[in-house]
Amino acid sequence: MTQWVLEKAIKNCAEWQRFGLNINISVNLSTIDILNVELPDIITGLLAAYDFEPQWLTLELTESAIMTDQKVCLEILKRLSKLGIEISIDDFGTGYSSLAYLSKLPVDEVKIDKSFVMSMDDRPEDALIVRSVIDLAHNLGLTAVAEGVCNKSIYQRLSKLGCNTGQGFFISKPMPHDTLLEWLKIDWQKNASYDEIEEKRQGLIHPNNDADLYGNA
Repeated sequence: MTQWVLEKAIKNCAEWQRFGLNINISVNLSTIDILNVELPDIITGLLAAYDFEPQWLTLELTESAIMTDQKVCLEILKRLSKLGIEISIDDFGTGYSSLAYLSKLPVDEVKIDKSFVMSMDDRPEDALIVRSVIDLAHNLGLTAVAEGVCNKSIYQRLSKLGCNTGQGFFISKPMPHDTLLEWLKIDWQKNASYDEIEEKRQGLIHPNNDADLYGNA
């Protein structure tokens, strides 16, 4: 299953880039995946098959997966990193790993667990944790990604804290491949206001105004 997902992800992202959409794509790895010594060779073959540059691929794994067999995991991660692939720690803050060990890993980003992000408006202690993880990531030269961005208030607070990237239903729900291509073409960086962007986005997500793409009336 993992190899199929990797191939699908790399194939689709290569297609987006042919449309001029130079973005990366992330794939979650399980504990079994990260302990598979053949994984770097499998990915090398897929990158070559689709003429895909490795820096556009991010592999996500949890802290608990890393701690299963630290020696084997570290060796495989080093091989993947040498290929130029980005490595991300998913659900950061919920595992049992030590910062001392994490600092030895060839990691490029940390993803702040949604349990902290979604409660930022209601729990000051969770907002403090989010701020601390963002600062920690930046001090280590890593990218900070917030999971569970569920409303405009949290989105704006994360922006003020300097969080690099957000992920959550406020930004977008899952959508079909063709709709995603159109959504990605919306100009987020220039002069469009939030309301203008939201109107364009809703026009894609709710094209008929009576039922959305997820089967909800």
